[in-house]
Amino acid sequence: MAANLIAIVAMGGCVNASGFSDDPLRPDAASIKSLKDQYWSTEIENCYRERKCTTPKLDSAESIRDYIVLGRMHVYRIEFSLLVRSLSGGNNIISVGSDLTALLLNGIGATTGSAATKAALAAASGGVLAANGAVDKDLFYSKTVPAIITQMEANRASAEATIFNGLKLHDDQYDLGRATRDLDILNNAGSLSDAVSSITQKATDEKKTAQTEDWTAPFRDTKDCETADCKAIRAWLLKADSNIKDFNNWCKENVPEKYLNGIPATEAVADTPGEVFDVLRSQVIKKLSIH
Repeated sequence: MAANLIAIVAMGGCVNASGFSDDPLRPDAASIKSLKDQYWSTEIENCYRERKCTTPKLDSAESIRDYIVLGRMHVYRIEFSLLVRSLSGGNNIISVGSDLTALLLNGIGATTGSAATKAALAAASGGVLAANGAVDKDLFYSKTVPAIITQMEANRASAEATIFNGLKLHDDQYDLGRATRDLDILNNAGSLSDAVSSITQKATDEKKTAQTEDWTAPFRDTKDCETADCKAIRAWLLKADSNIKDFNNWCKENVPEKYLNGIPATEAVADTPGEVFDVLRSQVIKKLSIH
């Protein structure tokens, strides 16, 4: 009974749960090879050079070029789809299946009367969990897969846009040679290395921007007030400690908190430029007879 239950759980861990529906065309190595033979053949390239094809029936450079380029893009799209499916499935299932197996082994061990059987099942459970620990790095990688896939799709979309724009031009402006070069870029855009490189470059650029921009600038003002009233107040404050005390007391009683933004009232009135503080300065100068 225990063996049957373990087998059932183990089988459950192999269920395909990549999240994709089955492809009705089910592309495989043979069908992809057939497409490659069609769009990368010497015959089709000769058709392009001769500006005429009988199979398929095409009689202009642009139509033959478009036929070749769009066909190759289709193949790259199939291969990219297969890559995404392979990246999106597998790792999480391994972990979930082994976790369930370990739980089942522990559960059976708790309800089995034989001490020897309990020991054996406990040992098996430990082995499953240890094996699952080795998969943790794969699970960590799988958590990054959505971001990597998104970046690959963005890179591919950019490369495809370049090609589609090129196909709007006449062959003498965008020939098969130039299109092939852009197709190579499209092919590379669907690779893991290119996606990781793009993500890394974006992070590097954002870091440089953060380091070069002074984000604190909008929150501080390094310019002191240089009006006659400001200079008079600062000079008067330096004459005696009693002046500082009187000035502080006046500011505490007369300067509204809403104007300070965390700056001490005395500092704001003495140094901060602006119409609000100009009014306050004229008041304190008159009140304390500052000269």
